[in-house]
Amino acid sequence: MAAELVAERDHDVVLNWMGGLHHARKSKASGFCYLNDCVLAIMRLLYEYRRVLYIDIDVHHGDGVEEAFLTTNRVLTLSFHQYESDQSFFPGTGNVDDFGEDDGEFHSINVPLMSGCSNHNYDYIFRNVVDRVFERYRPEAVVLQCGSDSIVGDRIGGFNLTIEGHGNAFKHVLSKKIPTVCLGGGGYTAENVSRCWAYESFVALNKDAPFFLPENLEYQSIYSTNELLKPLPNLQDDIIDRNTKDYLQKLLVKVECMLKNVEIAPGTPFMQRPDKEERKEVNGVDLNDGEKNYNNHEIQIESNESDDLG
Repeated sequence: MAAELVAERDHDVVLNWMGGLHHARKSKASGFCYLNDCVLAIMRLLYEYRRVLYIDIDVHHGDGVEEAFLTTNRVLTLSFHQYESDQSFFPGTGNVDDFGEDDGEFHSINVPLMSGCSNHNYDYIFRNVVDRVFERYRPEAVVLQCGSDSIVGDRIGGFNLTIEGHGNAFKHVLSKKIPTVCLGGGGYTAENVSRCWAYESFVALNKDAPFFLPENLEYQSIYSTNELLKPLPNLQDDIIDRNTKDYLQKLLVKVECMLKNVEIAPGTPFMQRPDKEERKEVNGVDLNDGEKNYNNHEIQIESNESDDLG
């Protein structure tokens, strides 16, 4: 639905925090992901847009999405993730030297970062790479996977990003003013996940986030503090940022070399979009009726909310 709303030009930015299952494959589940909604969203957008950029800020490599579009230049996948040279960190893929195949060569950009990545280093590498990708590839739509397991204190991830640091990456992508589908993803410390996506919802709405959590919060007991953006202690043994200036510079040089091989605004053809009349019935279900029911349901929800608010 998020991709549909963006594809039909109904909205510029749509949020679906329950999405972002970026590891799943067409034939199997992987890494807590049983169905790759990122891929399905991109496929929908390709009916309307010539070039789609996928950006992944989850602490894990977006391997399922990269694999799905490995051989096409109509999708450029860009993943910033924790990576260990011994492949000990799941999924063990996403080396900077993995960059696509056939027509998709140089259209899979990986930015493997070492553990302990801080706000400063993440912001530096993220802005430089993202700006260069937008300049070179010129996407017409973006799918942004916002996994919150890259935040300090996650029980699986090993980065040291604060919620504001994670939000700065989110904000930078939205500043490009390109139609964007924003998805959730990983996150294994509950109070990090809810804080992060609540904060980024305010960012997407261009509203100021409140300093304190609501006093009537149902799960107040799981929060260590009532401050929305208070940094949490890191649960990892290794809290040192291992990303040296030299390492980041070498990463940037490699990414820049790959992007020089990307055709500027490639003249890729549109996929033939199915006629809407032909899409009316899928497995015996009239999609038009479904849309009417959905719209009626949406109106009813709005009515109920108005009643609750007096």
